[in-house]
Amino acid sequence: MTPRPFISYAREDRDVAIRLRNDLARWGAAPWIDIVDLIAGQDWPLAISRALRDSSHFLVLVSRHSVTKRGYVQKEVREAIALLDLLPPDAIFVVPVRLDDSEPVHGRLRNLHWVDLFVDYDKGLRQIARSLGLSTGDETHPSQQTSADANQHGDRDLIVKLHVGELRGSDIHPTPRFLFQVANPNRRPATICGAGVEARTAGISAPAFMPQTLFDPPRLALPWQINDGQRADFMESVEFFDSQLEPRHALPPIEIIGYVIDAFGNRHESEPTIYARSRGAG
Repeated sequence: MTPRPFISYAREDRDVAIRLRNDLARWGAAPWIDIVDLIAGQDWPLAISRALRDSSHFLVLVSRHSVTKRGYVQKEVREAIALLDLLPPDAIFVVPVRLDDSEPVHGRLRNLHWVDLFVDYDKGLRQIARSLGLSTGDETHPSQQTSADANQHGDRDLIVKLHVGELRGSDIHPTPRFLFQVANPNRRPATICGAGVEARTAGISAPAFMPQTLFDPPRLALPWQINDGQRADFMESVEFFDSQLEPRHALPPIEIIGYVIDAFGNRHESEPTIYARSRGAG
């Protein structure tokens, strides 16, 4: 029977959540993650609860972001623990996966053996696969399979451009926006599953947007497929990225790049550009 793990994560950990989802899928699992599997127009709290109840396992990504955050991540953990209580004592259902040295705050999670993905990703991935009942043996790591497949087809990186612009609306001050332009130079279609903005000198890598469709301003609904020669344009507010600068004592102007993550977990980056204004600047 195909394992159907539910992946629970904090928004800030989206990139590694997508990477984990894609690697497990290549090893034969059918993971469920909101950013890929929610459909536009769905009642998302109901859809998430149904997916959790229908899952074979619950993978909770534990990090400094998730253990301190209130909201839906904690609700998912409570629901998963309630389901665990209905299973036999030796059943494996909830699998804590640590992304840093943070420890779970829920007492029940502390009693479960956790996987440290940040120490050795490949080793941690195999431990998770074993918990799901997947056969890995001496198989090539999924990401290596992807690289070999891409080389065989001669695929090139997606072309990513990042600009800092303004969206003028009814507010007193124009709102700065990150403007993404992503083009596919290959003959095969590519699916964009994530994007973000990174300032390496400040140690900031901020996810760009939530998986929802907004028409004003235009925002990308994920996943998004672009075919040969097609380009996807979308924009995102700078608020979250800008909020990360002050704690790190990093003030604009600062060099940034934009990046997107494809369905295989590959990262495609823009050329560096300069972010020179603070939040709400006119």
